[in-house]
Amino acid sequence: LAASKTSAAAAGDVGVPRSLQYGAAPGGNRKLKIGILGFGNFGQFLAKTFTKYHDVFACSRTDYNAVAAELGVRFTADFAAMCEQAQGLDVLVISVSILSFESVLRKLPMDLLKGVLVVDVLSVKTLPKNALQIFLPDTADILCTHPMFGPESGKFSWRGLPCVYEKVRINSSLLAEADLRCERFLDIFRLAGCRMVEMSCETHDQAAAGSQFVTHFTGRLLSQLNLRPTPISTKGFETLLTLVDNTCKDSFDLFQALYQCNPNSSSQLQALQQAMVSITSQLQARSQDKAEEGIHFSDFVGRIQPSKTAETHARALELKRQGKDIVTTLTVGEPDFAPPEPIMRSLATAPTGYTPVGGVFELKQAIADDYARRKGVQYDAAKDILITHGGKQAIFLAVLALCQFGDEVVIPAPYWVSYPDIVRLSGADPVIVNCDPRKGYVMSPEQLTAALTPKTRMIIMCNPSNPTGGAYTTEELEQIAQVLRRPEYAHVLVLSDEIYERLTYDNFEHTSFAALPGMKERTLLVHGFAKAYAMTGFRLGYLASPQQPIIAAALKLQSQVNSCASSVSQHAGIAALREVPEEMLAPLYKGLKDKRNAIVSALREIPHVVCPIPKGAFYVFPDVSHFLGKNAKSAKSGRVVNTSTDLCNYLIEEHGLALPPGDAFGGPTGVRFSYATSMEDIQRAVERFRAGLEDLEIDE
Repeated sequence: LAASKTSAAAAGDVGVPRSLQYGAAPGGNRKLKIGILGFGNFGQFLAKTFTKYHDVFACSRTDYNAVAAELGVRFTADFAAMCEQAQGLDVLVISVSILSFESVLRKLPMDLLKGVLVVDVLSVKTLPKNALQIFLPDTADILCTHPMFGPESGKFSWRGLPCVYEKVRINSSLLAEADLRCERFLDIFRLAGCRMVEMSCETHDQAAAGSQFVTHFTGRLLSQLNLRPTPISTKGFETLLTLVDNTCKDSFDLFQALYQCNPNSSSQLQALQQAMVSITSQLQARSQDKAEEGIHFSDFVGRIQPSKTAETHARALELKRQGKDIVTTLTVGEPDFAPPEPIMRSLATAPTGYTPVGGVFELKQAIADDYARRKGVQYDAAKDILITHGGKQAIFLAVLALCQFGDEVVIPAPYWVSYPDIVRLSGADPVIVNCDPRKGYVMSPEQLTAALTPKTRMIIMCNPSNPTGGAYTTEELEQIAQVLRRPEYAHVLVLSDEIYERLTYDNFEHTSFAALPGMKERTLLVHGFAKAYAMTGFRLGYLASPQQPIIAAALKLQSQVNSCASSVSQHAGIAALREVPEEMLAPLYKGLKDKRNAIVSALREIPHVVCPIPKGAFYVFPDVSHFLGKNAKSAKSGRVVNTSTDLCNYLIEEHGLALPPGDAFGGPTGVRFSYATSMEDIQRAVERFRAGLEDLEIDE
């Protein structure tokens, strides 16, 4: 019915005044008194044509007296004054923004609208239709219209341009008179040559989501690519540039309103996203190696790479299994001591059933008590903490809950290998900030400022750092916080990975980012039990934030990913926090400090190796840039070494030393050593490292 009605209107309702059917002349016996509420660009645009046939009044918060005088419009700053000046309006056209429409309507004195024809001209229709029926007095008539053109497209003529309308309510007691007034108003558009389309507001919004919203979305999407004309631009490409120009001339508020206020636009956006994924998958499927013919992998998997540290460790173990002499223990980040005795003892009485998705309350309370006591940060155990299947899952949940396509995440480098790939899984883009080894691999406030944009969703900071062992002092953290306190960066969150915070040396005092003034609400704290308590195989971590909607979103994801962390591990976590005293941990941490001192001292004795002293964790990340990028060759095999990956492949094959390359951590001039191993293995590793570097022939 709607389609046939539209077709009929489109075929014959052009330039013919409907008011003639009531025996009235096209202009009527008396000019209508039309008020325009909201006299911005579009209100002024309409007034230019309205004044050809009728008396026009306008009001707006901004002073448009001069413009109104030029157009022959009587202007006031107050709605009631406009009605008084007109001595009663026949028609009120509400020409305000979509997002402010309802709030403006609520404030109008309804007694002045009795018997008035109220017209909306918004680009969405269901919203104003519902609002007008709710708030207007019963005696007010309602006409919903959408002139589908504006000051640019209708600059020279309205002829042939569509004007959609629905007579929502016409006073039944004065039907002929009221309908005549409505038709006389619509005649303005007919006489201007518009193509009149009578259509319900609901049908309009359904069609607009597939046309108007898609058009604006496509233009905005292409604008992100910064397309520019070239000497070989095709007509089709020029059309796209015109689309970008036209859509971006409109305010983003209009685009937002087309999405927010049209109930069909959300499903249309999902369809667009699915279409993008479908086309991308088809392209990637056709590009796959023939060996994988018939196996089509998702775009989700295609966004990431395997973990280089796990890959290096697996390769080293395989070579060792083959009987080769390989030092493997410096590849993975795992303490070389056993979990303290109270943790192991707790396993005998650990429950083995499911727990709540968010974890058991007793563990959450123990975590809250621990951070309040040691860091001065208060968390509500019941609402602010989510127990996860390891620290990595906490990061995964936080990023996927908050980041999406179009977002950016700032990551200081060198970084833990999984950060960028987890960000890519969300669809967001990692923005890498390269930090200087001479400054302890700490990101400066100037570097952060340069990396932040309106698209930045969060910063990921690992403090102390994997892979460098670098750590931020309280003063350095405060400098980062000062940048984030600026109004233009109020939207940026901080994911603070503090899993190594207990492992610090030389009286270094670790400060939680959440403890800084004004930063707790913006901090997503990630922590776990693997490093400080040697509980790597227990896979137990947590996410903490006072923003409960974030915790709720992460909880929703966890409920569909793995239900809950192991009940056995959670029981052991309670024992770690409640039963393991500091004096039981101190000797273990002192052992790590001794190993740090030994490996740093040994590495610093190797010519051309620069090794910062780590303040925490159990890694060193020496800079070996002197040996890279110079076509260095192995004296034994002639193998060429240019990158840190080349260097590590050479070391494992020719010198029996497995190390993860700095390339994997975003630090292409370094390699990572984990010194959480025996002194004997540290000595053997450094000797082989030195021998490997000395065997490289470099053309200076």
